[in-house]
Formats: sequence, C-alpha cells, structure tokens
Amino acid sequence: MKKVLKSKKGEAYMELCVHIIIFAAMLITAINVLSFANLYIEMGRVADELVQSASYNGGFTDEFWDEDDKLKDKYFDYTVNVEADRYFNETYKRVQLGDFMSLTVTKQGYLKGIGDFKIPLTVSVSRSCISEKYWK
Repeated sequence: MKKVLKSKKGEAYMELCVHIIIFAAMLITAINVLSFANLYIEMGRVADELVQSASYNGGFTDEFWDEDDKLKDKYFDYTVNVEADRYFNETYKRVQLGDFMSLTVTKQGYLKGIGDFKIPLTVSVSRSCISEKYWK
C-alpha cells in the first residue's frame, strides 16, 4: 500500500481508485443481500404466527384476518395467499377439524445497486397446517 501511494506513476493511483470503487460496489451488494436474508427470516415469523392463528381458529376467519392486520402494523406490508383442500363453509372460509390449509406470504422488493440500478426480487414463504377446530 505504501508503494502504491509513494509511486510517482499515475497507473498505481488509478488502479487503487478502481479497486476502491469495486470494493464499495461489492459491499453495497452484500448489504442488500443480507437485508433480504433478514426479510426472509421476518417473513418466516409472520407466516408461523399466521398459520398458528389459522389452525387455532379453524380456517381463514375474521380472527385470522385481524391477526394479519396486527402483524402488518408490527412488521411490514406483505401479501397473503390462502388455500385449503376443502372448506366446511366456503362463505366464511372455515376448515373442518383435521383438514389441510396452507398460506404463502409474499413481499416484493428491489436489490439496489449504485445509482438507479435495481433488480426486482420477490421473497415468499409458505407454511401449512391442519385445522384444530370442529365446526358443527
């Protein structure tokens, strides 16, 4: 490093500047990738809490959507897609005891680079459960 700084040639100085720019770009990319890893972990927590609520309430009822609203206020805005093999009551999205349910939490984001350079990324987490409520 001392040789590069003491060198009288412009080549060494320009080479050092290019290396610094490349290092900065790699550092920015690494920080963005780590932020998406953190987002994936948080989405897993959200999906776990939602699937627990769906299982306990026996479907995608009003209580489930209330829990969803609370989690959106606590964490971030996301999209939830819900599915069930069959519904006991299609109107209320109730699932009978022992039937399978699943949900997918999705968040759209961008992997940012230097300047206006952005790569769109969609992060999604899926969870499934079995209904624990018997509907009469």
